Amino acid sequence: MPGTAGGPRAARAAVSDILDKLAQGKARILRTQPDPRGKGPLFELYHDALARPVLSWLQEARVKAAERRLLHMSNLYDRARRQQEQAQLQEARAVSASARQAIERGDAMTGILAALAVLPRDLQKPDRAVSNVAAATLLDAWLRNRETVVLIGHQGAVNCLAFSPDGRWVVTGSDDNTARVWDVSSATLAFPPLEGHRKGVTSVAFSADGRRVATGSDDNTARVWDVSGAPSTFLPLEGHRGRVSSVAFSPDGNSVVTGSWDNTAMVWDLSAAIPHTVIRGHRRRITGVTFSRTGGG
Repeated sequence: MPGTAGGPRAARAAVSDILDKLAQGKARILRTQPDPRGKGPLFELYHDALARPVLSWLQEARVKAAERRLLHMSNLYDRARRQQEQAQLQEARAVSASARQAIERGDAMTGILAALAVLPRDLQKPDRAVSNVAAATLLDAWLRNRETVVLIGHQGAVNCLAFSPDGRWVVTGSDDNTARVWDVSSATLAFPPLEGHRKGVTSVAFSADGRRVATGSDDNTARVWDVSGAPSTFLPLEGHRGRVSSVAFSPDGNSVVTGSWDNTAMVWDLSAAIPHTVIRGHRRRITGVTFSRTGGG
């Protein structure tokens, strides 16, 4: 300010003092932060008519800048995610190829484990990309991993079989006139062969408690074997005039129903080994029989 005693420094001090006083009043002169160059405070001067649109513009500019930053970050994330998925899929293809080699060698379990390692643990919330190649490899390995147990011992064709209720045993009937009860876990006989039929065994069944086995035969008879101990004992059921083609226990184990090529079915009371019911009416051979869950034939 010209004429101010004390020279330029005093002039600047006077101007600063005046502006401070204006800033404390109603004038639209605001004092902001100090000048970063260290040359004194900075001031802004604006009019009320311009204040609102200027502030609005500044706010909009800040929002758009924030949106641009978020969009940039989102693009970076998407790019990283796609790159990760591509890497995972490439890994899955390589592992699946190795798994298929193991499957072809007969090692289906290794194929299953390898395929599972490159598939999501939870399809509802997948933790990695889903590989169709790995999924197909897993299915193929699972289909080939079915355990096979070979039961060797019959001297004739095996006509029929049945599992015990607990799945531990299998009974088979053969044209060698015997039935055999096998321990599935070891593929060996659980008991000596059930011998006594004069012709081939055509049907077999376990009782619900797994302690007895019924057999039907081409010799027109059925037998009920007690396999709860060794040696096995049997109860003969004689009365049909044709092949006994099917046998079944009642749910309580007290009765057996037999179906025959003599066109009849018979329900046997095991306490007396006699048929208490003979079911007639079929004009041809009977090929299958069973009880209802309540015990009715």
